[in-house]
Amino acid sequence: MIELLEDKEVSFLLEKALNKERLSEEEAVFLYKNAPLSALGYVANELNKEKNQDRAYFIINRYLNPTNICVYKCKFCSFG
Repeated sequence: MIELLEDKEVSFLLEKALNKERLSEEEAVFLYKNAPLSALGYVANELNKEKNQDRAYFIINRYLNPTNICVYKCKFCSFG
């Protein structure tokens, strides 16, 4: 799929990611702005399948919020 992309820089960077080479911040931003979403999803899915096989993980958050006001301001929940 990647070899079908017209933009050779995008193809090169996606292949780099598939080969588990670290992308720089500039390269990641370039892909975010220029790569087709389907190509990014394809690469992400391939890397995920290689790492996790058929396993899936879920988090069940069981907490009660009496109000929608949060004093902690963390980035974890929807009130932060």
